[in-house]
Amino acid sequence: MWYNYTMNLTKKQTKKFFKKIYAPSLDECWLWEGYKKPNGEAWSFINNFTSAKNIMWAIAYGNIPEYKTVYHICKNPSCVNLSHLEIETKEEKEIRIFWRKVDRKSYGKCWEWVGCVGDSGYGQGGTRNNRYSAHRFSWELHYGEIPNGLLVCHHCDNPSCVNPKHLFIGTQKDNINDMDKKGRRKPHRENPKLRGENNINSKLTEEKVLEILKLKGEKPVVEISKQYNVCYTTIYNIFKGTTWKHIIKG
Repeated sequence: MWYNYTMNLTKKQTKKFFKKIYAPSLDECWLWEGYKKPNGEAWSFINNFTSAKNIMWAIAYGNIPEYKTVYHICKNPSCVNLSHLEIETKEEKEIRIFWRKVDRKSYGKCWEWVGCVGDSGYGQGGTRNNRYSAHRFSWELHYGEIPNGLLVCHHCDNPSCVNPKHLFIGTQKDNINDMDKKGRRKPHRENPKLRGENNINSKLTEEKVLEILKLKGEKPVVEISKQYNVCYTTIYNIFKGTTWKHIIKG
């Protein structure tokens, strides 16, 4: 939620708030011993239910600026140690979460996307209602807006790479010419061996797909996708039979 947050506590409310904090030292996480959501996030009831980290920030610094939110540097949702908190805008949050899912090596090597990956091997980020391709996000982050009608392509032929030095923009024709130059354009009907785990872009194997099929109806799709480190849409497509058909028909 993005809003201008204010908190004016009485002395009694402040004392009650700090009574629910276990602070072993100045540097360690200060653990909230009050109400916590299922994901461990600390919440407190002061006039209404409010995030404990927001209360702590407001006590120390006053209003939380409009369009900014408080987040944990320590990644511990139960922590309310002020030195472990920072504020950021929505755009800054997207960038921070993006880099959390990138395995950065040397500038000349591929930077692998370790987050959600689609059927085609390209990294996907964002929320369920606002998805983005990781390589396109990286291009815009480093070089600016992508002109209408142009694609972001890979010099390295690694769809999960987001290293800006490995990316270039071009038309669909440019992309096809690049594939032809490298001998990579072979339709599946001409080379059926490219399907399934023989496709270099696939993160799944036939064995894993069979395991996933057995989990249908036993676990939520999102939980299965996290277990196998693929996008939830990949799991949906397997269950619907739109991908890995040769395994399902078996």
